[in-house]
Amino acid sequence: MLPDMANHPNRNKNKQPAPTAAEVLAAREAAGLTQEQASELAMLGAQTRWAEYENGTRKIEPSRWALFLHRAGIERLPWKPATPK
Repeated sequence: MLPDMANHPNRNKNKQPAPTAAEVLAAREAAGLTQEQASELAMLGAQTRWAEYENGTRKIEPSRWALFLHRAGIERLPWKPATPK
């Protein structure tokens, strides 16, 4: 029987936290993209999924976030988005 790998000490060691909805919105706006264009860069089937990332009803997967940032030409997030009141 194989050991439970979910408890391996190196699992998720370097995992970046998922971006907040505000960070997703700020990145798209900084790139000058519409939600539809952002969806295409992230290889999503529908613009509605990107809207869910921006309104916080769904978290973007780290690999899809990395893909979007790469394809949008964003090397890092230099801003701190405003926190909602």
